[in-house]
Amino acid sequence: MTVQHVLKTLLTIASTEGNKSVERKKGLINKLLVASKGSEPKFLMRALQGKSLRLGLQEKTVIPALAHAFVLERGGKIPS
Repeated sequence: MTVQHVLKTLLTIASTEGNKSVERKKGLINKLLVASKGSEPKFLMRALQGKSLRLGLQEKTVIPALAHAFVLERGGKIPS
């Protein structure tokens, strides 16, 4: 992943509003986490938690996205 890609995605997450915005944000976070390698997930999660804790979105966005990314990274499927 490039810094530009991560920044662009984080800005998109921050500006996403409206109907089903939490679902769209979770999808973007999932994509970032699945694409990350090595120590990238750790730093990505730190960045996300810093914003999410202030906005009160951790339980609705970050934790489920992390769980989904963990399952997808291991080749699993997310139940509907």
